[in-house]
Amino acid sequence: MTGSISFSDPVDGYDFFRILIDTGVPISLTSTRLTGDIVPNIVLYRGFATEGAPISTLTFLDCTNNASGAATTLNFTPTFTGEVTVVQSTFLNQNGGTYSLVGTGFRAVPSAVPEPSSLVLAGVGLVGLGAYNLRRRKSRRV
Repeated sequence: MTGSISFSDPVDGYDFFRILIDTGVPISLTSTRLTGDIVPNIVLYRGFATEGAPISTLTFLDCTNNASGAATTLNFTPTFTGEVTVVQSTFLNQNGGTYSLVGTGFRAVPSAVPEPSSLVLAGVGLVGLGAYNLRRRKSRRV
């Protein structure tokens, strides 16, 4: 995973990622600054906040406590199986930059599968386009 954090003082910068973990399988995450002056930190929360919900609704798991320098690593062994929010953050008084976040011991959250009603709507639209095209061709012949 790579990303960028850009902001104006005095606001902290954050990026959020979702991963799946398994009980007893150690995970390791390393965040490395690529450009800028950010000091990367990693925070783990159990679960995933829905859009607009505050992160305070989640259970704190672990963090790289006040890391300093261009890179930091977080090692964590979960006691549960489920979804985790990984927060890549930086501190105040920095101007932003880019980073890479790599890790082991977890799985990506699968992308959402379209609802059946969305597929039906798309199919109806295609049928309508086909009918319109057929009608237009017939009217040209006359």
